[in-house]
Amino acid sequence: MSRARVVPWRWGNFARSAAEAVDLDVTELPPVHRFGEEMSWRSSLAVDELALDSVAFASAAITAVGGAIPASGPLVMEPRRVEASFGSDKLLLIGGERPQIWAPLSGFWATADGWVRTHANYAHHEERLLRVLGLGRRAGRAEVERVVAARASAELEDAAVSAGAVVAAVRDPDSWRTHAQAQAVATAPLIESTWHGHARSRSRVGDPAGP
Repeated sequence: MSRARVVPWRWGNFARSAAEAVDLDVTELPPVHRFGEEMSWRSSLAVDELALDSVAFASAAITAVGGAIPASGPLVMEPRRVEASFGSDKLLLIGGERPQIWAPLSGFWATADGWVRTHANYAHHEERLLRVLGLGRRAGRAEVERVVAARASAELEDAAVSAGAVVAAVRDPDSWRTHAQAQAVATAPLIESTWHGHARSRSRVGDPAGP
C-alpha cells in the first residue's frame, strides 16, 4: 500500500465561484492541503469536489477572517473525514443499531409517467402530502403507492408546491436543463445578500469571540 502524502488542494469551480461572489481571491487565502485516502463516493455529479471544496474554502476563509495562519502550518483536509461528516447518517449507531432516519412516506415513488421524490419526515409535511393525494391521516405506503401511480410527476409536483408539501419530479439531465427552475438557477448568483436597515457590518478580525 502506497504511503499517503500531504499535497496542496487545488481550488475547484465551487470555491472559485464562492470566492468571486464574496469578493475574495482564492490565491490569497491561507493554503489548504489534503492528506490520506480518496473518497469512496461514486456519482455522475461532482459531489466529491463540492464537499471537499466547501470544507477547504470555509476553513481557509474562517482562518483569513481570524487574521493569521495557524502556527501549526497549512490547514490539512482529509477526504475520508469529510466523507464521514457529509455521510454521517450512514455511520450513526444508537445502541449498536442503525436508526431509521427516513419516515415511511419519504422516498421515491413510481408515477404514471416517471418518478417523484417525497419528503415527509416532518409531521406537517406528511399531513400536507396526504392531503395532496386525497388520503386520510392514517394512510400508509400501500395507499400512497396506489394513488401516486395514477398521477403524473409534474402534476404532483405542482400540487405539492401549492399545498406546502415536498414532492419533486425526477428528471433526466436534458429535461432538467430545459425546465424553468434550472434556467432560473443557472442565472442566479451562488451567494446573494440583501441589506435590511442601516446597521454597519462588524469586523471579526482580532475578536476573541470570533470563529
